[in-house]
Amino acid sequence: MKQVDPYEDLDINAYGVLKPPLLLLIILLIETWQFWSLIVSVFSGQSWVNSENSGWMGVAVAVPALTVLYALWARVPKAGGTIRQIWSRGREMLSMSAAGNLAITIFAVIQDGNWRLDSDWTTILVAILHIWVAIRLWVSPIIQKVFSEFPS
Repeated sequence: MKQVDPYEDLDINAYGVLKPPLLLLIILLIETWQFWSLIVSVFSGQSWVNSENSGWMGVAVAVPALTVLYALWARVPKAGGTIRQIWSRGREMLSMSAAGNLAITIFAVIQDGNWRLDSDWTTILVAILHIWVAIRLWVSPIIQKVFSEFPS
């Protein structure tokens, strides 16, 4: 019986390493969504900064994921040691963002005083989404492989 290589059909970039899969890009988008919503708010003229629930904690929690996004963009052979270290610790940093976003979601539910499951399905789905991200970061072989490679 022929052995099947799970990485056989994956895209390799010009530097000979795996291109980031769509799953990784989706995870980065999920974990940085509050930063992107801030950018959209600023350019649309809304007073996001002065609102009572400004979401600064969400943007602060997105910093590790934004750092990984920067390392993804700077993933070239001439990159320095700092970028290489950030990339090699990318799963941990994305996990930190997922845990922080999950904590913010749980804190918002506790602070609101609505503990019932039928209170807000959106909040429950957001919590499940961040749990899913944390699990996928550690069980997906393609994510493990991508973070183990860096162009030399």
